[in-house]
Amino acid sequence: NGSATVTAPAVVRPDGTEARAAVSRPQPSTLMAARYPLNRVRRTRGGPVEELDDTPGAERRAWFHPSGAFQETGAQGQTSERHTTLHTQVDGRRTIRSSNLLDVVESERRVHTSGAEIRTMASLLEKVEGPSQCFYGVSREVRTKGEFTETTIGARILKVVGPLTLAGTEEQL
Repeated sequence: NGSATVTAPAVVRPDGTEARAAVSRPQPSTLMAARYPLNRVRRTRGGPVEELDDTPGAERRAWFHPSGAFQETGAQGQTSERHTTLHTQVDGRRTIRSSNLLDVVESERRVHTSGAEIRTMASLLEKVEGPSQCFYGVSREVRTKGEFTETTIGARILKVVGPLTLAGTEEQL
């Protein structure tokens, strides 16, 4: 990740003059390798910038917003994006294929699924660095082929509201 200077939209002072603040924000690394005059840049009065680059082997399209939002598509179809807020609606099927996918959410992430959520993976590592809570509106079942081990470092409290059934041989219990 690099850093880019983004010029915010103008603020009109009480005396009628305009003030623009340049803000340095982290940006995804850019694919830019433009050579003049093969790139064209268009900027609107409000501050958004669009760049179209026809440099051979480095063709790209980029869009920059004063908020820090950013979208870029490179010559091989690679994309780079930054959003301050992202809303996506998919009315059909959504498929993401990646050899290496990293999602970084720096504040809160919520996932709502009206139907079933099915995840298939070779392995799973969950790392929670703060308090964690799980709520299930109905029953929950965990099945494991093979051994299942849970390790707690520190106190562990199990609260059961309702009957508790433990199954196994006397040796296991």
